[in-house]
Amino acid sequence: MTPDTERRLHEHLRREVASLQRSVDIFRGLTNEYERKLTEAERRLSEHEEKRSDDL
Repeated sequence: MTPDTERRLHEHLRREVASLQRSVDIFRGLTNEYERKLTEAERRLSEHEEKRSDDL
């Protein structure tokens, strides 16, 4: 492999890794947000079910 080809391959791989890292960071943030929303919805459901059982 020529030095120029080696350099271009290396730069391509660095860009690929950086792009994938950005995607992972974005999806991690979204996952955290949806996990927080899920936890809140589960808490509200539990409270509603407890209130309902108290009313019976």
